[in-house]
Amino acid sequence: MMSMLYKTIGHWNPIETAPKDGTPFLSFDGDFITIDIWDRGNRVFLTDVGRKFSFPTHWMPLPAAPGAST
Repeated sequence: MMSMLYKTIGHWNPIETAPKDGTPFLSFDGDFITIDIWDRGNRVFLTDVGRKFSFPTHWMPLPAAPGAST
């Protein structure tokens, strides 16, 4: 199932290339996959899990919503 997910979404990119304009993205920190955003004010990544700091190593764009045109 995970290989199917990777084929549909894309591939993991180094965190240094993640968007820093407030765009949410999938992140991986070595243990967990979460949805993160870059907090410009604090210059840190924040996770969707309780809005806590995140220390991801890789990222990929979120998939399109069901029925959304690409």
